[in-house]
Amino acid sequence: FVAGGAERHLLELWSRLDRGRFEVSIACFARRGQFTAEVEALRWPLFDLGMGARIYGPRGWRGLLRLLRVVRRVRPDVIHGYLFGPNLFASLAGRLCGVPAVVIAKRNMDEFETPRQVAVQRLAHRLATHVVAVSENVAGSSVALGVPRERVTVIANGVDVDRFGAHAADRTLLGVTGPAPVVGSGGCLAARKDHGTLLQALARVRAGGHEFEAVIVG
Repeated sequence: FVAGGAERHLLELWSRLDRGRFEVSIACFARRGQFTAEVEALRWPLFDLGMGARIYGPRGWRGLLRLLRVVRRVRPDVIHGYLFGPNLFASLAGRLCGVPAVVIAKRNMDEFETPRQVAVQRLAHRLATHVVAVSENVAGSSVALGVPRERVTVIANGVDVDRFGAHAADRTLLGVTGPAPVVGSGGCLAARKDHGTLLQALARVRAGGHEFEAVIVG
């Protein structure tokens, strides 16, 4: 439950499901992270698989066995994996336990995965009965992993804009005091976010004689 875009999206999904129509049980690799209190406040059953930092190895196998026990206990109609490791575990557990709908979420283009990670992704995708992709391009990357297009559904991220409209912008919080336009980027400070291209683009803007302030939030 660390703070991140995908994790925020999943928290919003859990928060907004119709409780009159759906019962949810949550299995997590580790019960920790900045969003833990918000997840616990939902009061859905929460199972900690006791995983470490890696899915390969003894702790990974033990985590998968725990998930199998959870699935046999809960007997879900749908199992939904979210992100790399959980996608693999959900697809394996779902198929082994005969869950009718085995759904995994695809949220990136595999540009930064190792060959082994791509192979694991391919296995998870082929075991799943459904793939939810965050965009048409991401859907295409699922098809490239061997999933028939009719098994891929595109659902774009929803954003609750009311979360951002309650306060007037305060430029001083960003260290900006002048009148120049502000260019902002929000995301984890990792290579896959490609801040280098942003900085190169800003350099070209500055070279063209345009004044601005740049703020990177990570």
